[in-house]
Parts: sequence; structure tokens; C-alpha cells
Amino acid sequence: MAEFNPEIQTENLAFDESELVKCGACGRLNPPSRPECLYCGGAIESSPAVKLELRALEAWEKGFNLIATGREGIDIDGISAMLHVEREFVSRVAGAADPLPIARVESPNAAETAAERLRALGLRTSVVSDAELNGGGPPLRLAGMEFAVGGIGLRAFVSGDVIRHDVDDLALIVVGSLSRSRVDEHERQTRADSRLTDVSTSFADEPVVDIYFRDSTSGFRIPYSGFDFSMLEQEKSYIGTENLNRLVDKLAALAPQTKIVSDYRSLRGVLGVVWPIEPKRQAHGLRRSGFGRPEFVSVSTTSNLEQFSKYSRLRRFFL
Repeated sequence: MAEFNPEIQTENLAFDESELVKCGACGRLNPPSRPECLYCGGAIESSPAVKLELRALEAWEKGFNLIATGREGIDIDGISAMLHVEREFVSRVAGAADPLPIARVESPNAAETAAERLRALGLRTSVVSDAELNGGGPPLRLAGMEFAVGGIGLRAFVSGDVIRHDVDDLALIVVGSLSRSRVDEHERQTRADSRLTDVSTSFADEPVVDIYFRDSTSGFRIPYSGFDFSMLEQEKSYIGTENLNRLVDKLAALAPQTKIVSDYRSLRGVLGVVWPIEPKRQAHGLRRSGFGRPEFVSVSTTSNLEQFSKYSRLRRFFL
């Protein structure tokens, strides 16, 4: 073990040998902040007095989400220090009436350890994996809907097949929005330097509605565009967003037992702490512009599609 050298270090960051914890599976010593063995991946029992180190996951990694479900004498400052998040975020999540994610970790062992620490700090959580929230893919996109006595017909966007459900089986409606942005950058390079010659941006924010029936967890998605609102008949408006609102009202009237969730927009910042919306950048290589001058073109895009889909499935999971 490397010794502390005050000439090159301001503080001793290493654990003392007496603090290391032996893995019950392979017998090797590990830092007490590790929920899993560095060598074999086995669970590590660490002291509650030691700060749990939870690394931020990449969007592509399969994680495990800690969902806040209740509080009892919560220690907001303690949770803030443990998770390395702002206390305002902890207060917002812990004080919410409905379940919200407070952390996303890399493994079941890390989730179990973190859940135990949070419970000791007064916050009850449930562990839900990304796989459970994914549910085999996004909700099935719909192209239209038809109403019959006691029933609803859902027309799939791609196949055109009509899937029928009883109105009384409608359980949940989640109202949200899908936001997409795109930035195109054109850069001209010379032997001396490089400079931007053109930047173009575009942004779209469209309402969307997910609906779930009692016998299904995958759900159906009603988009703002590409959906036939003719089932509204005389109630149909020339404004697409108004049609979506009227369809939600009609479904709520036909199935008054249905729970309606419409708080996604107000929660986007809170959800972004655990499920961040990360830009994706793609280089398109050299392209010729006016007078045959070559330019490098790159495109950056962002979308909240995955975040909204996770939140929608989360509300179905805890229905």
C-alpha cells in the first residue's frame, strides 16, 4: 500500500489497512466504501460510518434505480452528502406524494447497500432496474382510436392492427412531452487555424400521452403528430394540442376509475438529476460548400424520449 507523502499530497486519501474489508467470497481486501468486491464482484459488507461511493452511470449502462417511496424523520443533509446531490433535490424527492428516483447505481448489491443506508437516514426506497422500466421496449405507438359500447379499439401505427380493450380496464394516463433539439456546426479548417462558418439550430417540443390497461405493462403511446383524431367527431379542433387534451378528457369521462398523471413537465429538472438528458454528437466528415471549399460538419442532438419513457413506466410500475 502506498504511503502518504505530504510533499506531493495535501491529504491522505487512502484507507488504512485496518479499515479494509475482506470479501467473503474470494478473501481479498477491499476499500470499505465498495458495495462489491473489486476482484470477484461479490457483495461487501461495509460499516455505515464509511461514506458509500456511488459512481455516476453512463446512459447506455444497465442500472438499478432507487425510488423514494416514504419518509420517517428524514436526514436531508445526510442523504445529500451520501449521494453527492443538492439538499434541495433530496427535499423535493423525499417530500413528493408519488414515487420518484433519487439515485441510479450499477448493481443489485450497490442498490441494496444504498437502500439500507437511506433507510437508516429516514428514507424508504424500492429498487427498480432499468430492464423493468424498459419493459421490452417503448409503448406501442398508435395511429388512431375508435370507441364502441364499453370498449376501445387501438390502431397500431406501423401494422394498422386494431387492439381492443374494455373501457373499464383502462388504468393509467400519463401526460407528457417529447423535446428534441439539433445543432449543426460547419467548421472550415486551414493550415493556420479553424473557424466556425455556420451554425443552425432547431427545436421541437410536442405533447404526448401514454395509456396503460390493467392487463398490460407495456402501454400505448398517443403522439401529437401522425394520430387520427377523427374519433372526437364534432369535438375535434383545428389545433393538435387541443385535440390531445380533449381526447384525455374523453377517456377520463369514459373510464372515471383511471388515474391521470400530468406532472412530468414540472418534474423534468428533478428527474434529470438521476436520468440526465445527454447530448449526442456525431461527425459527418468533410463536405464541400460554396466555391468547393471543404468544411467539417458535426451534428449534436438531444432528446428526452428515454427519460419520459422511464417516468411513464415508473408510474405504471407503482400503480
